[in-house]
Order: sequence, then C-alpha cells, then structure tokens
Amino acid sequence: MVPVRAPQSKMAQGALVELRSAYELFDSAVPFGGRAVKMLVCLVVITSNANKIFTLTAHREAASREGYRKL
Repeated sequence: MVPVRAPQSKMAQGALVELRSAYELFDSAVPFGGRAVKMLVCLVVITSNANKIFTLTAHREAASREGYRKL
C-alpha cells in the first residue's frame, strides 16, 4: 500500500517492484485455481491504482522542477 498511500516516500519504488512481483507470482498460479484467482483480482486493482498514482506523482514532481528552472 506504500505506493498508493505515500508515493513520494523512499520506499515507494521498491514497494511497487514487490507488488509487481506478487502480481506475477499469483498470475502464474492462476491455472492451478484456488485462492490465487481471488487474490489476483485484488492485485490487479491495487497494482493499477499504484501505477496510476506513482506515475501521476512522478509527472507532478517533474513539472514542478521544470517550473523552477524557468524562473
């Protein structure tokens, strides 16, 4: 949840990598059924939200840095 709740923290990028790893793990376990299917649905939503927020925050930071350079 770090990438979603605190995208500017130092741990956010590492947490996003771990979230993607968890997604890949559960995605590979889906053919075996069980709870992996239910967990993958949750991970899809969380990963999607984390990617959106992390990207948006990175763009905002870049824009604010460029704004300071123009002054």
